Amino acid sequence: MFATSTHRKHWIFSSAEELTQLREAAQTNFLQSVSVSEDEQAKSPPLSLSEEAQLVHYYVIKLRDVAAAFDPPAPWAVLGTATVYMKRFFLRSTAMEHPVKMIMYTCLYLACKIEEFNLSVDQFLLAVPSGERDEVRQYVLQNELLLVQSLRFQLTVHNPYRPLEGFLVDIKTRCPVSKGSKIRRIADQFLAAVLSSDAPLLYIPSQIALCSIVLGARTMKVSLDKYLNETLGGGQESSTIVSLKSALQSIETTVATAEPNGIGQEAATALEGKCQFYQDQFVKVFGSRKRRYSGDSDDDLPEKVRVV
Repeated sequence: MFATSTHRKHWIFSSAEELTQLREAAQTNFLQSVSVSEDEQAKSPPLSLSEEAQLVHYYVIKLRDVAAAFDPPAPWAVLGTATVYMKRFFLRSTAMEHPVKMIMYTCLYLACKIEEFNLSVDQFLLAVPSGERDEVRQYVLQNELLLVQSLRFQLTVHNPYRPLEGFLVDIKTRCPVSKGSKIRRIADQFLAAVLSSDAPLLYIPSQIALCSIVLGARTMKVSLDKYLNETLGGGQESSTIVSLKSALQSIETTVATAEPNGIGQEAATALEGKCQFYQDQFVKVFGSRKRRYSGDSDDDLPEKVRVV
């Protein structure tokens, strides 16, 4: 159950500001660990938080293309879990240490296992460009444990797709609405946009799923007030419903105002070039890219999370 899961306890954060603080700390800790001087940083400036967000966002989008290249294509649960793994990983690690493209492949490979989308390594590599397969094979197999450690061995991700199905069935049963297929299509589009934002780190999956349906219904000019008030609010617009509607609006705003606008391959390559200097510095200092995962204790993980 989500209420007692590690997802709820450790991976739903209180605010966007907290996420920013974690990412800033990851960059600061890394730069201190490789002892790059101010002169060297002036010649080879480190990535800004905005640039790192753009690079991670670029590979979140590429992840969809790789997942779609499997035969059959990977289900949404695999894509959702892999994307959340990437977002969790880069909260306490930085692209200046770990190549984002390789972490993307590692997250997807692990998500296929966890979501029981069974692929051998060779089958997985068929979705990778032929010229990169040997490098990807070596990196994924060598760094899968690093990823698992960085995720605190907490690998269960509760995606919004299952509650989406539950809400749709419940709405159809309790208060049938018109244009159901069109509402579902809009909801699916919204959930795809959710993966490009920080919403999976800030809101519980059932609220994200309900938000997608409410948005779809509003777009199609279908009212769900009766369902919200009578089914979820006990027959009236209670304080619970007011809080819920506020949370749904916050989710919608978070998705709509997600910072990365999307960059192309040329810009992504340029950012990876900036990362290369720091990745090389790390190898000089530590001798291997297989770094101990960031943070050896769970003291920095929140004990309580916000759920409206």
